[in-house]
Amino acid sequence: EDDQVIWMDHLDIEWPNLRAAWEWLLARPVHRAHAIELLVGLRWHFWIRAKYTEAMQWYGEAEALIDDCDAPDQARLFNGYAITLLHARRLEDALLHAGRAAASAESSDLPWEHAYALGVQAWLAVALGRPEDAKTSSAKAAQLSRQLNQPLIEGFTRLGLAFSPVYAQDHALAVTTMGEVALLFDRAADRHMQMFATIQLALQQFLTGDSIAARGNALRGLSFARQ
Repeated sequence: EDDQVIWMDHLDIEWPNLRAAWEWLLARPVHRAHAIELLVGLRWHFWIRAKYTEAMQWYGEAEALIDDCDAPDQARLFNGYAITLLHARRLEDALLHAGRAAASAESSDLPWEHAYALGVQAWLAVALGRPEDAKTSSAKAAQLSRQLNQPLIEGFTRLGLAFSPVYAQDHALAVTTMGEVALLFDRAADRHMQMFATIQLALQQFLTGDSIAARGNALRGLSFARQ
């Protein structure tokens, strides 16, 4: 959606002020709720704008804060921390935090956060070479995402298993699985995930020798990235 791109730009412009606000809130325990709200609000911005170094710094500073949170806030914050650790290639740590997010979300009856955490677990299990764990997490995540009827979370929960044939170098099957995920992100109209899935699809099409389709999706993915 256009608003997503506009607000990402606004947040980048305000980044020095957001950082100053974060430091001020952390230094004042009485404002703990506002610190939590700020970090929860920025968790996707870290990922979408590839602010991985900043994310590691913020979440590292917030560890004591997260430990003292109630279960619903822990679900949201552990999910943000897990995806940050995934991009830092600390996969076992990411898996631990995704598990904590899933447990907190389930106990708090937060199906979106629960499905997301399970999706991260599935993605990590595939990356760590644990296909059976990936299937278990994905099956649970799929059940939750169907109840939510939201293409964004359904696409995300299927993303981990979509990478299984990628890592197995079964490029024809990867075209199918990644294509299905890309269609879900198209339905969600989420620019970042459209970019991610479309570029992955283009790569797999190129590896099968379908240069025309690969070029089309590479250019489409580039358009999303530029936006």
